[in-house]
Amino acid sequence: MDSARHGIRSVRVRQRRRENEAGAGAGAIEPLAFLRERGQATRSQISAECFRGKVPKARIDASLEHLLVSTPPKITVQWGERADGAPGAPLRVYRLAAG
Repeated sequence: MDSARHGIRSVRVRQRRRENEAGAGAGAIEPLAFLRERGQATRSQISAECFRGKVPKARIDASLEHLLVSTPPKITVQWGERADGAPGAPLRVYRLAAG
């Protein structure tokens, strides 16, 4: 019985991974088009202006990661200091990759 449960769980995990990978790839179209129009944007701008705040942060991050690790990369990210000098995550600016 344990092996049957393990098999079912394994199938579900693989199915979720495929769905997440497909979702990231499919969701990568919008930020790519947005960056083509704007030239550059932060994730906050992509979330608010491209997705109108209706897409979860994790899904946006997965889409951006998909574009960063594609071969060749479709976008680049530049890390910088926060303008307000407050502690927290550094500013990330996404741009279209050259080429």
